[in-house]
Order: sequence, then structure tokens, then C-alpha cells
Amino acid sequence: MKLILISTVANLGKIGDVVQVKDGFARNFLIPNKKAVIYNENNFKIFENKKKHFEEESQKLIKIANSVKKSIGAINVVITENASDDGRLYGSINSSIIAEKINKIVKDNHLSKTNIILQNQIKEIGVYKVTISLHPDAQFDITLVVCRNESEVDALIKAKKEAEKKSQLPENGTEKSLDKITSKKNNKENSEDQKDDPASTSQNNIDQNS
Repeated sequence: MKLILISTVANLGKIGDVVQVKDGFARNFLIPNKKAVIYNENNFKIFENKKKHFEEESQKLIKIANSVKKSIGAINVVITENASDDGRLYGSINSSIIAEKINKIVKDNHLSKTNIILQNQIKEIGVYKVTISLHPDAQFDITLVVCRNESEVDALIKAKKEAEKKSQLPENGTEKSLDKITSKKNNKENSEDQKDDPASTSQNNIDQNS
């Protein structure tokens, strides 16, 4: 389907770009979320008349994104949910729940589920990185902590940091092993060189005779 973008869309284009996309993407996301309109002569003329308005709206979104980032970018966003003893949630955390939580924190309704970039629904307690995208030019990450109660937050963050440190250990261990192997190889080569060196052999004989 051929569309005119009336909002900047990541990996697709900027305001005013004419793009060709799959029908499903157009009907299910771009058009209902007011990011694009169907391309035809009439719509293009309307767009040209309203282009300045769309650009101003785009700048407003960037300002809102920066404002939200200032409010929550440096804090841990905490969501409490019931979970089993092994940490599995009885339900799951999706984009809508995260957007609702952030809106409560910033005391506004800037975010919807389409502004939350989440690879998969969250089904376990833990610490997660979530990307907020109110505008492609003003995306930022937040730290999301999912727990049974807020008393678990510090322990979960500590466990996350320790896990990240441990994930680096195999690489360091490999480097040390390589150093040992290299050192042994060099010692062996030096030993063989001394055996093959007549001067070295002669000197050894002199030392033994003296």
C-alpha cells in the first residue's frame, strides 16, 4: 500500500515521505496510529497544506519525550506482581501495563503501548531494559524492575549486576588460559633452542667439568 507519512517512523521515513508498505502494517499500525494516510492526489494536497502543522506536532513529541526521560530516565520503574517461589509471574507484563505505570509516574497520559519497545512479554521477576519511543529521534532506555514487593528491588538489582559480572568471567578465564599456553610454548621453544645451540652445550660441559 502506498502511503504519505504524517509522522516520522523509525526505519521507514520522515514526515512527507511517500512509502510503500504491506497492507497489514498500514491498516493495523500506521493508519490507526495517525502516522500515515493513504496516498492519492487529494490527500497529498491536504498534506501539503498541513505539513507545517505535522512538523510542529513532531517537535512537540520530541519535547514530551525529553520531559518523560527527565522524569524517569534516572530511576527504576517498579511493577509489583504476584509470582511463585521460583519467580514466575502468575500473569505477564506487557507494553500496555508498562505504559500505564509510566503515565502514573509522570502524571500524564503521554504513553501508549505503541511507545514501548519490548522484545517479549515479561513472565518472571527480574530487572529489564525497556526502550521508550515517543519519537524516533528521542528514544531512550529505562530500567524496569518486576518484583513481588518493593522490598525485593535492591536484591534483584544486585543479582542482575552480579550476573552481568559473571557473564564476563569466561572471557577473562580464556585469556588467562591462553597466556599460560603461550608461556609454556615459549619456554619449550627456548629449551629446544638451547639444546640445538652448540655454544650452549659447550658451556654446559665446561660448567660440569669445573
